[in-house]
Amino acid sequence: MLDSVLRQFEVSGVDAEIGSHFGTSVLDPREVVRLWGKVTRGATHSQLAHLRTCSLQSGLGGNVYVASAAINSCRRCCEWALAVDILEKTAAAHAKLDTAIYNAVVSACGKGRRWDQVLGLLAQMDSNHVESNTITYSAAVSACETGGVWAHALDLLAQMVATRVELNTITCNAAVSACEKGGEWAQAMRLLTHMASRHVESNTITYNAAVSACEKVGNWCQALVLLNQMASSHVESDTITYNAAVSACEKVGNWCQALGLLNQMASSRVEWDTITCNAAVSACEKVSEWAQALNFLAQMASSHVESDTITYNAAVSACEKVGNWCQALGLLNQMASSHVEWDTITCNAAVSACEKVSDWAQALNLLAQMVASRIACSTITCSAAVSACEKGRQWAQALCLLAQMVVTRVEMNTITFNAALSACEKGDEWAQALALLDHMCSCRVELGTTTYNAAVSACGSGGEWAHSLDLLAHMASSCMELSIITFNAAVNACSKGHQWARAVRLLAQMSSHQIEVNTITKVAGISTYYDLDAAVSACETGGEPFQAMWLLDKTVACHTFETAFACV
Repeated sequence: MLDSVLRQFEVSGVDAEIGSHFGTSVLDPREVVRLWGKVTRGATHSQLAHLRTCSLQSGLGGNVYVASAAINSCRRCCEWALAVDILEKTAAAHAKLDTAIYNAVVSACGKGRRWDQVLGLLAQMDSNHVESNTITYSAAVSACETGGVWAHALDLLAQMVATRVELNTITCNAAVSACEKGGEWAQAMRLLTHMASRHVESNTITYNAAVSACEKVGNWCQALVLLNQMASSHVESDTITYNAAVSACEKVGNWCQALGLLNQMASSRVEWDTITCNAAVSACEKVSEWAQALNFLAQMASSHVESDTITYNAAVSACEKVGNWCQALGLLNQMASSHVEWDTITCNAAVSACEKVSDWAQALNLLAQMVASRIACSTITCSAAVSACEKGRQWAQALCLLAQMVVTRVEMNTITFNAALSACEKGDEWAQALALLDHMCSCRVELGTTTYNAAVSACGSGGEWAHSLDLLAHMASSCMELSIITFNAAVNACSKGHQWARAVRLLAQMSSHQIEVNTITKVAGISTYYDLDAAVSACETGGEPFQAMWLLDKTVACHTFETAFACV
């Protein structure tokens, strides 16, 4: 047995004397307790299990003191299952279990995030008439907090009150933290009130958890109330407190209040950190206050607070929201010079900023830099780049990007294809547009009204009236929504193909599809809206001047197409 124990504990660095005593037939329990106490946190499950087996074989399985020392060793090593097993073996030996030994097992289960096991142990204590004390409940509530089961944590507090077990700050802090993890800010507020009514002291940890609970739901007003309450109660606010409060403001884009909190931190000599400033920059980003975001970034540098990728991502996104691509690219260069790594989110925002101002060349340049830096391109990145090409009328570049997405296995979605279709439409590439439509079907990408509008428009630009009408018929048979844009494109295609009769018929169909055509039939708006203009043009180019005059006369007389066709 001696050699076996020595081999088991050789790796963990436990003194060799642990094994030297297990060769005799009679052992002093005090010596075994001392040996269990020597077990370090580096001990493995198998080592602990082996030591326990040796204890049992030496006839000490029913010794409460040995069991307590063993369970505490398991607690230190986060071996909750072994601790429970030792408890059960000790109970089976008819040893009298006390509060202390149960507390150790509850603590071990708490560290193992086994709140369900903890609640079972409390029930077992009650049935065995073992008294639960503040330490027991504190460990139990803490286990519930770690497991995020706030309702059970509150139930335990209620049990403490009912059984007249004294509440303390540690127990209540764990309960407030459980509410925070569950986003139950109102329950956290009630607990604070309950603590005050029972004269339990609230400290910085208590308030930090409560402020964080408010932050999780963006309740910045309540977070600020708690900050003021801390000041009036002479409870010190720290960086964690302010971080939660600033983050609460960030969630609703209240950058003014975030700035006020940063100033308050400076006047209270509470240090900013990266988390504080990230929340402030993100608050600016949410409401497109790019100038304020850059101002925060500058303040971070002057205050020697480190900016990370998250900081810059928020700042770049703030610039992207207003299409300020120059500043966005400037921030990317600043990141490189500061040795802050770009990521996919950074590049997404920068490419999107270029897309907003139709700078397709810069968008493609950024994509190339992403590939060179081995940054993964996402669907969002590529879709923004394709859209930039579409706005810049670069249909060939848009299609090249789609091909690259296939090669790199980046998923294409409806937005990506819609942008590419629109690029083909602007480049009068109706055949490419129809090919893309077929490719979308083969890829099982959802085709929407916008998709068909772009395809119909592409056919319209090329005068391919037959294809336009086919697409229109397919939309109708698929119960898709037809819009004025759809009809505009189809009527325009008929006009270019000298199909005046079909153009007039399309205008008649608009009424049956419940499209408000009255807005485009008023005499004052004829030159503005393209449906009537295209129809009249179709009549003219088709050698039907009388039909054109008839359509105009009916429109002027009846004011709406719906009424006009009713008058025929």
